[in-house]
This record gives sequence, C-alpha cells and structure tokens, in this order.
Amino acid sequence: MRLCEKLLRCPSISQQCKDLLHQAQRIVADNVAEYYYSGTDQEYWHIATDFPNLAPPFEICFIECRAPKTIVSREFGTTPWSPSMGYEWGTLCVATRKSQRLEALASLEGRHLLWKEIREDLACLLPTLRDWQAGRIIAPPKLEGDLERLAFSPEVLEQEVERLRQMLAWMQEGHWDQVQRGLESEPWEWTTDLLLFVTFGRGKRDPLGPLWWTRLRIREDGSVRATDQEAALWEDQPLGMVNEYLSALHTQDAATYASTLHQARLSLAPFLHTALLTISFLHCRNITLQEVRPSAKPLANSQKRRGEQRRAPLSYHVLDIRPLRETLRTEGGGGTRRHQARSAYLSRPFCPLYRARPVRQIQRHLLAPATRAGQHRAGCAYEGLPDQPARLRASP
Repeated sequence: MRLCEKLLRCPSISQQCKDLLHQAQRIVADNVAEYYYSGTDQEYWHIATDFPNLAPPFEICFIECRAPKTIVSREFGTTPWSPSMGYEWGTLCVATRKSQRLEALASLEGRHLLWKEIREDLACLLPTLRDWQAGRIIAPPKLEGDLERLAFSPEVLEQEVERLRQMLAWMQEGHWDQVQRGLESEPWEWTTDLLLFVTFGRGKRDPLGPLWWTRLRIREDGSVRATDQEAALWEDQPLGMVNEYLSALHTQDAATYASTLHQARLSLAPFLHTALLTISFLHCRNITLQEVRPSAKPLANSQKRRGEQRRAPLSYHVLDIRPLRETLRTEGGGGTRRHQARSAYLSRPFCPLYRARPVRQIQRHLLAPATRAGQHRAGCAYEGLPDQPARLRASP
C-alpha cells in the first residue's frame, strides 16, 4: 500500500487534507529519491540553482518516495540508510496561479475569499515580526566551514507585512482596481504550498503529518523568487508534533528555540528536495509517467469482524527517470548539468480554479539562504523525526 492510501485511511489526518489527496495527481517518485541519495554524490543543494524549473505541473499533486538503501556522498562516502531516517515520505503540493486571484476579483465570493486569505497571511506574519523586534526570535548559530548559512531577514518580513496591510486597506475602502494592479505587479506567477508527511514503518498507523509547511513563489519561467545574490526566498513553519515540541521551547530562551527550529528544518529539508527534484524532472522530455491501478484485495476476517467495507485501491502514476539518468550520466550528470539535459517541456493540465489555501495555525518565518553552498549534517534534536547522519541537503 502506498503512502497516499495510508494517509486517506489514517484517522489523525484532517478531512481537508484527505479531500486534497483525493483531488491530487498522485505521483510515485521512488527512483527520484534513489537518484537524489545514491545516483549522485552531490551533497549540497540550493533551490535557486539546483532545481531549474519549479513551475507547478499540476494544480494539486502528491509526490511520494520510499527510502533508498544507501546514501552516496562525495564529502561523507557511502553510508547505509537508517530506519530512524524514515521509511517513506510524501509532499502535498497545492499551487495557486496569479490569474486565479485576478479572476476571483470578478465575484463577491471570490473577493471575500481573497480578503480572508490575505487577512490570515497577515495574522500569521505579524506575531513573527513582533517577536523579531522584541528579540524573542533570533537567527540560529552560524555554521562553520563550507556550509550554507541562512540569513534570517526581518527586512523582507517587514516588506511583506506592509504589502499585505496595503492590500487589506484597499479592499476595505473598496479600491478593487488598486488591488488588481497590486496583484498584477507581483513578480511571481505561482504560489506553491507544500505539506510534508513522513512515516517510519510499513504499518497503516505510522503516518505522521503534516509535519512542515513551506511556501515558494515561482516566476513564469519556473525559477523561484530569490534575492539579487540568487538566494531563494520562502516561508515555512512547523506543524503537528514538530510544532507541539517547538511551542514548548518557544517559552524558553530564544537561542534554544532558534537552534532547535533550525535543526528540524535541516533534518526535513531532504524530503522537500526530492519533491522539488521530481517537479523539475516532470518538465523534461525524456521521462515517462505510467499509471498503476492496483487490484482490490479481499478483506481479512479481522476486517470483516470490524465491519470494514472493501475499498477500491487508489490509482497513481509512477515516474520513470531512467532515460534521463542515462542522459545525465553521458553528459557528466549531476548538479547544474540538469540545465543542459532539460531539452524541452511537457504541457501539463493546470485547472483554472480559485482555491483558498489551508488555514495555518502558527507564525511563519521568511528566510533567505545567504550563499550557494550546502548545509551541515545534524541529527534532529527530538524524538520521532528523521536523524540523517549524512546527506542533509541544502536549504529548503
């Protein structure tokens, strides 16, 4: 049974997430995870340069991977995969196009959804900005050596808060023409929200999540919103059990909270990277997506006693990148060579539906990676999350 089906049967997953999973294009990308961890020895990854096209191929998709057997790293050699690092993981990707927000302005219902969405964004960002200003949030300790250093930028956060305040003011005053011009002036074409789920065993009761939320803003050419130094900008926040643990730390000193939050981010970053790498590969010509429709299994006697009903298994598509890997290998593959292998793009359906984003529960952090180097190896500081002794790939 694949992870998506486990999540749909898991009682702890919200109905909102289950509805999105039912609507999603479900993609199994096990060989992408195998390539990421074992097929290349590239240790450090950067969103702005190592994932050449992040334009959403679908409005909603769920990308899941199972763990490889080994990790190959030019810095740390070859190491076996540890069960404590996770058995399988999946990322639910929900994309909203700029045109969808502009179309929403044509109706009262759409305007209300847009106003509600912006108000929720501002309600999440304002506490974060106040905590920065009050010193309750600080940047994590800087990393030593040839490692990625994340520049936590209150200035970017201030600009985003001011932009949202201005949009709300125009809405409240009825200046919808100003709102339209404000939306049209945004330099990004898509806003992509990514929710991460992880499981540490084969059982149906093992799925955890969502554990982390990340938002990327993508330009029309598929590049991510970035600084002048090619440092990607994104928003993220812990959810679920990660949030519960960090919430307790937030009442203690800011340094402990910042350090633990950053450790969690680094531990989960590789799972996000496999989803982003899958999106990039989906734009390549020399890949295939093959639909799989599992056959229904008869109910066991214990299931019959519990009154369970027989369900039709979910179909999904398996991504095959073997032809692309051969191209990468013959061209010297890995890292930025993917820019050369991407010879053409596939046309994918993108439904023109306006969708309100999931309500988020706690404050978020606007971040900018300061360099193009990688990130350090560090285990997660709390129980139940992946402890990755090698290949803690570069920033989400």
